[in-house]
Amino acid sequence: MDEELRLARDRGRASDLYFWSVTRSRVLLVAGKLEEARAEAEGALSMAQDLGGSEPSADSTLHYVLGVVALHTGDRAAVHTAAADAAHMMSDEAVSVSRLGAWLAARTAEWEGDGRRALKLLPRDMELFDTVRPETRVLIDPMDQPAYVRIALRAGDRRRAAKAVAASRRRAEANPTFPVLAAAAAHAHGLLERDAESILESAKLFQAGGRPLAAASATEDAARALAGTSTVRTVRYLEKALAQYEQCGADWHAERVRRRLALAGKRENQSVCTPGRRTGWDGLSPVELRVVRLVAARRTDREIADRLNVSSHAVRTFVQRAYRVLGISSRAELVRLATERDGAEAVAS
Repeated sequence: MDEELRLARDRGRASDLYFWSVTRSRVLLVAGKLEEARAEAEGALSMAQDLGGSEPSADSTLHYVLGVVALHTGDRAAVHTAAADAAHMMSDEAVSVSRLGAWLAARTAEWEGDGRRALKLLPRDMELFDTVRPETRVLIDPMDQPAYVRIALRAGDRRRAAKAVAASRRRAEANPTFPVLAAAAAHAHGLLERDAESILESAKLFQAGGRPLAAASATEDAARALAGTSTVRTVRYLEKALAQYEQCGADWHAERVRRRLALAGKRENQSVCTPGRRTGWDGLSPVELRVVRLVAARRTDREIADRLNVSSHAVRTFVQRAYRVLGISSRAELVRLATERDGAEAVAS
């Protein structure tokens, strides 16, 4: 995919670059690279405006990526935007778009703590995960099935949860060469039956399949299933989930796990705060810091895009994000601050 992006960029094929940017945003989300997924999605939306329009399914994918990133990071303003985007998508005539909108709306409602509303947003006659074979044209990731089961269980509808678990199992059995489907089935089953060992097995499979956020979620769910039976194992898996969430930048989940650890008597001295975007240099992600350093080295957006193998629109998104986090408004200020910081670090070392 990186090669296709490079070729589209080199040949000036804006429509191809847009398509690959949309796809890459989803791949980055699955890989747990939240900041990069957000920047790629925002850049692609900006690109679509420059192109004067795009496919509704592609745009919906971008809004979905941005919404899910907001849910993982705890960005309340972005979550509210996602809820509005989801409502708009649900009214779309294209079934794939309306389904994706319903799923995003349900996930948003669950994030807000309203499990019953989340389940109501998913009509009983609409099965979100009704394909046995994994197909690229299906926008909703079959790995989301455990989340569907979780929503149903929290709303008290065990029957719908069991139906989803059965569908997940059938899909895994029909596709033995896709281990991540077996991971989704094991996670869904473990949630339904509170089977910690099944959930832990799914976490291993998710991690091996390059899905760290799914692995972190499974690890946390395993800790929940173990609560009351083994404090040592519960704490061990909560700490492991916390490390995984922190690595992905999933601040919302990380704060939740920290609260659980505090209740378990761990991390008593660590303050628990409402998740939010940090400010200053600590508020920049590793990829944003790379972009800032390249800007300070007087590289153009195109040169940075070539170096990082992203679109120029994504680079501009990273730069604008750095402006907001650092409280500045120009590239000259960014260069000055980065130069001063690098000089101070050199003196300190």
